[in-house]
Amino acid sequence: MIDMDQYVLGIDIGGTKTLFAVVPANSNEILYEYKQDTNCASQESFAEQLLAGLGLVLNTDWGRKIAAIGIGTAGHFDPKTGLVTSRNLNVNQLPLPKVITEFSGLPVAVDNDTNAGVMGEFHYGKGTDTFAYVAVGTGIGMGLMLEGRLYRGLRNNAGELGHTGIDFNGEPCCCGHWGCLENIASGTAIAAHARRRLIMGEPSLLQEAYQTDPLSVTGEQVFKALRRKDPLAASVISGAARALGYALHNLVVLLDLELIVLGGGVPGSVPEYLDWVREAFSGPSSRIGGASVELTDLGDRTAVLGATIMAKERLQAEG
Repeated sequence: MIDMDQYVLGIDIGGTKTLFAVVPANSNEILYEYKQDTNCASQESFAEQLLAGLGLVLNTDWGRKIAAIGIGTAGHFDPKTGLVTSRNLNVNQLPLPKVITEFSGLPVAVDNDTNAGVMGEFHYGKGTDTFAYVAVGTGIGMGLMLEGRLYRGLRNNAGELGHTGIDFNGEPCCCGHWGCLENIASGTAIAAHARRRLIMGEPSLLQEAYQTDPLSVTGEQVFKALRRKDPLAASVISGAARALGYALHNLVVLLDLELIVLGGGVPGSVPEYLDWVREAFSGPSSRIGGASVELTDLGDRTAVLGATIMAKERLQAEG
């Protein structure tokens, strides 16, 4: 039985930002939220920064009433061992539930961030019984809802859309495969592809920043250049968006999905992005039926709201 005066905390850990949100145990109304940078310098600094933010939240008036914590994290979470491994976070076999429970004294539920995202979209957004939530940001991840159930796969590995190969002659990926979607269509890839063309001297509004400091040309900066009608930025981003649309087409053909909802920092950055995705997604094929690609209406709160659902389920399990 959930106490009406209890609160739960959802945490969404991404490769760039970490979002904390406190909601009542019987509602999805966010009463307090806090955002901080994710420190990926090392496993130790990652944990230290995360606990510092958690401590700040727990010491608020809302935080003192928190009864359970749900966490959606970038990377792979093994529910059997309780270990998180993520290249984007620079952590390897981190016992995240144990670390958080020992710090807070509260029951904790952990899953990967896109599984949390598909839960948030299913309960509070556009989600249907058979759909995918795809987050495009630092990397690319996916959560799958099949016939009203979250699909995890045998080893909680289902949904690794970013590490599906779409270019047989593509570059090697850190996962050991090659031609992976994440290396072509993520925010990280957009920045890398732009820098590769800038080093060749291609004209662009980004050239001055690149000559001063190549690493200052981030995905965010490329999108800013696109808003100023920069041809190089338009070429790089449209290519990334169409690659994503092509991969989503394959996904629908494979799983007969009704809907794909896009979230993360990249898809909503400019209106043209979704148009380019849909262009490659639809194409001339008759295999996708009435399936559609939409942007989430939940903004950057999709995964953190899903994490609050996980916390509520854990609280109910505690009795």
